[in-house]
Amino acid sequence: MTRRAAIVLLVGLCTAWLSVTMAMAAPVGLLEALGRGLVTAEFRGAGDSGVTGTLVRQTPEPLQVVVSPGTVFRVQFGGGYQGISSFGTSPIDMSAYRVAHVFIPGGCANFGLRAPGPSELMVPGPPPNQRMVRLAQAIAKEEPGHPAAQIALWAVANNVPKWATRRYVARTMLPHTSKATIDARAAQLLSQAEGLVKKAGLEPKKFRAFR
Repeated sequence: MTRRAAIVLLVGLCTAWLSVTMAMAAPVGLLEALGRGLVTAEFRGAGDSGVTGTLVRQTPEPLQVVVSPGTVFRVQFGGGYQGISSFGTSPIDMSAYRVAHVFIPGGCANFGLRAPGPSELMVPGPPPNQRMVRLAQAIAKEEPGHPAAQIALWAVANNVPKWATRRYVARTMLPHTSKATIDARAAQLLSQAEGLVKKAGLEPKKFRAFR
């Protein structure tokens, strides 16, 4: 074998090894990755639709980070803000790049509080219960649109009454929208939200929004 052929073979073997290593990188949950120091991260509010984040890989090995359904992001400093509950599973591929900028879709987990904005730092934490995990999975699978997902989330997380949906709908309408139009829209969204709760394997009648 010539020296040139040996170099080509060595490069090929290294490339193949790297490709296999990257492909075999097992997914690591966000909270575990942060706890083990595999990544550092900064998350900020993005209104009622989710959070934005910047993650920095702290290990030379390729890394796949996963944000699990129902992960709750809460404001780090100060009170009076919504927690944001993530929808579905958000994979973050950090194999090829050390820094990743992400948007994690979600909804407000606390009815009646302000939605966090870009000036609010957010800290991720585990889902409060398994119901929230199942609902987050159902929302990601069904893709119902944010209003219905938000109502379902408040119903399960906060056990809000029916009037909460009507107030939410009224705030999204033009000032002079008729009562009949608001009521019809609220009924439509409640029906869609109830369907999501059923898809999550939960009993809607256990929640005040659907009684």
